[in-house]
Amino acid sequence: MSVYRFHDWKITRRRIRCWRPVSVKSVSYKIGKECLLASQAVSRGDEPTPMILCGDRLYLNRMWCNERTVARFFNEVNHAIEVDEALLAQTLDKLFQ
Repeated sequence: MSVYRFHDWKITRRRIRCWRPVSVKSVSYKIGKECLLASQAVSRGDEPTPMILCGDRLYLNRMWCNERTVARFFNEVNHAIEVDEALLAQTLDKLFQ
């Protein structure tokens, strides 16, 4: 691995490690929710803005959309499936004899 690539990897890793949604509680003494929402760059997700205030967390719009997509996937997929237990037992017995 060249020094240049290693250096890029270290910078990228540092950026990834530093990326976390910012808690509004930690910046409320400086900015406050009201000031954030008064900005045209922040909304609660009902308008297309660069930043989304969701609960106590401030997200970049892209990251907020990604989290909603993942949550939607798990909510849709996570349901009970009807299984014929006798057929399942028979199939498992065949496979593991």
